Amino acid sequence: MLAVLVAGGWTAWYVLTPEDLPVTARTAEATGVVGTPVYVGMLTLDADRTLHVSEVEVAVDGDVVAEPVLCRGGSVGVTTAPEGYCTHVTDGATGELDAGDSVMLRITATEPAEATVGRLELTFREGIRWGTREAGIAAVNVVIVERDTPPPLPPDEEGAP
Repeated sequence: MLAVLVAGGWTAWYVLTPEDLPVTARTAEATGVVGTPVYVGMLTLDADRTLHVSEVEVAVDGDVVAEPVLCRGGSVGVTTAPEGYCTHVTDGATGELDAGDSVMLRITATEPAEATVGRLELTFREGIRWGTREAGIAAVNVVIVERDTPPPLPPDEEGAP
């Protein structure tokens, strides 16, 4: 009886504790314009893993919309045109995530805004193991400006003619 309980406990532990996903302390800076999406790469999957992602949670502190999307066959840093870096962009971030694929955020705003987007939290299955884990870069600091707003001058040029 004890052997059955130990085996059952170990099996439950094994199934409910998949390997952690890659995380980094790195942050990203993204600047965009109202009405134009800016894409930020958050996580690129290691070469030897395949995940079935069922949910991606994103914490946003500010007035922007951050939607997770999949970049198939590539990865991005920060861009407004991910098609140049990905073989295919898939709306939503659920489904199979293979080696070399990445999760990025499509960030939009309807008016000028500043926001901080936190680390992703993925609910996934990997083989028979499943769980929810934090993943990717630590945060994205986002500034969305009006289309006709000139970019800010660097500190040493402020007030220069």
